[in-house]
Amino acid sequence: MARSATCVGDGGMGRLSLAYHAYRAYHAYHAYHAYHAYHARGGRLWNSPRCCVVWMRMLRLAFKLALTLAFTLGFSGAAQAQPANDTCQGAVSFEWEALPWTSPAVSIAAAAAVEEAVNPCITSGFTVWYRFTAESNSEVEVSTCVALAAGTTAIDTVLGLYEAEAGVGCSSVVPVWCADDSCAFRAALSYPVRDGVTYYIQAGLFSSGAGQLPPPTGDDILAVHVRLINSTPGDEWEEGGGGGGGGGNGEDAGSLPGFAEQIVSSAGDGPVAIRGELTFEGDIDVFAFDICDLGAFEASTVGQTQVDTQLFLFDAGGRGVAMNDDNPGASDRQSRVTIPGAGGVMGTYYLAITAYNQDATDVEGRLIWNNEPFRSNRAPDGPGLDGSVAGWTLAGGDRGAYRIALRGASVRGACSCSPCIADFDANGGVDGADVEGFFTSWSRGDVCGDVNEDGGVDGPDVEEFFTSWSQGLC
Repeated sequence: MARSATCVGDGGMGRLSLAYHAYRAYHAYHAYHAYHAYHARGGRLWNSPRCCVVWMRMLRLAFKLALTLAFTLGFSGAAQAQPANDTCQGAVSFEWEALPWTSPAVSIAAAAAVEEAVNPCITSGFTVWYRFTAESNSEVEVSTCVALAAGTTAIDTVLGLYEAEAGVGCSSVVPVWCADDSCAFRAALSYPVRDGVTYYIQAGLFSSGAGQLPPPTGDDILAVHVRLINSTPGDEWEEGGGGGGGGGNGEDAGSLPGFAEQIVSSAGDGPVAIRGELTFEGDIDVFAFDICDLGAFEASTVGQTQVDTQLFLFDAGGRGVAMNDDNPGASDRQSRVTIPGAGGVMGTYYLAITAYNQDATDVEGRLIWNNEPFRSNRAPDGPGLDGSVAGWTLAGGDRGAYRIALRGASVRGACSCSPCIADFDANGGVDGADVEGFFTSWSRGDVCGDVNEDGGVDGPDVEEFFTSWSQGLC
């Protein structure tokens, strides 16, 4: 009894102990949650029954509330003035030319406890606003991480990015991206902004909603850092609408290579991204383009969508090359695919995007890739690994907008055959990779397999290739 009375009656130390143990419990919960989110992926934790998801969210909310309550009870300080940019209308504006830019650090303790616009990620409060207009199609990063946003002491931050309609401003902002717990409990996001569009940044604290207590003095300072990740104007292909000069047909991209949307135009060296939408449950979009440098190619939805995606890459004959479900070495549910190993040849490829768990099958309905491992970029490994894609499993999935960031992609027809027969893969050397590349092209009847240029892909081409290759001749 004496120890209990001392703990409760000792205002500062008792509350400090409460703060400490709440903080310990909060971190222990996150460690538990992260462990099971990773190791239970085989059971698709994210697709667990709704009751489990709700329970986890309630537990997370309870720990965050406990942390806020503990620190608020444990410390006190002088009242702070309401931030001038507490509302969207008072957003601090900064110029595109000023990037990289860090906002002045400001106390958010006296900001409104309830968010003025709904953050699509998670409830936030005590928010402040910033505004900028993009002057090129570029990738922008917004961060409250202390390594970039100098002066930030707020512990658990949330970010929202909103797009404003021309001439409308705050009266009609549309949420386009959001972030929570990107660097420890602080938030950071990246997003491909469009030239001439005005964007609003909403930065604040994770909130339990109405009645949320303000952050304690010392943990109430917030700053945001904004910088360009890619300052080169982007050349993006819009599903159904084309890009870099047009080319789309206004329709949904097809679900198989024979009905793929052809990327045929570009304002630059090639498309840097594809924008589209999985418009209904079970929607699958396939795009056709050329890859001229196999080692440089990458396609990624990481940080580009909130859909739980899968990416599949097929060669010109529809045979599997690579797929990825979940970003290797990370914890998000988006995808990143490259071409494994040194095999393959430059030419036409097909990229398919699906929501989890719709998988490619051959003509006999066999999986071209096994369902697992999830976090691996891999060549075909399923029972139908040697077949061409002919269909998809019927599992449902997410719907929503996506952006596929591309590297090393070119428009259809951009890749010509190597001018040197012996250096078939055009990498500057005559070696085993050329043999593999030739036989891949020859076996599927590609035009580059016709090395003797007699109009057919047949036995004489094999003889011609090996004669040139053995002598290192072009």
